[in-house]
Amino acid sequence: MLVQKTLNLSDVSLKMDGETGKFAGYASVFNGIDSYGDTILKGAFESTLKNAKPKMFFNHEWTMPIGKWTKIKEDDHGLWVEGELTDGIGLSADVRAAMKHGTLDGLS
Repeated sequence: MLVQKTLNLSDVSLKMDGETGKFAGYASVFNGIDSYGDTILKGAFESTLKNAKPKMFFNHEWTMPIGKWTKIKEDDHGLWVEGELTDGIGLSADVRAAMKHGTLDGLS
C-alpha cells in the first residue's frame, strides 16, 4: 500500500538560487512528529541512498522527472538535498515559480 505524506516547507527550509532553478535545504528533519504522528529517525534514508539517488517528481506524478538531485545526504539534523529543476519542461518552470513565490509549501 502506498502512503503519501507531506512535509511543510516551513519545517525543512529549502532555499532557491535566483533564476537558475537550483535549490538546497533539508527535505526531512529528524525527531519531529509529522501529521500522521510518525517520527523520522536518523538512518531512515541510509539504505535507499546507498543504491541510487531517487528521481525528482512533482506530486507523485511518475511520468516525467522535473529535475535532478545533485546531492542527497543524511547528517545529524536530517536529509539534506540539493537539486536543479530542468529547463524546458513546463511543469519545472511552474514549480520554480511557485517555490520562488512561496505558494508551493510542501514536499511529499
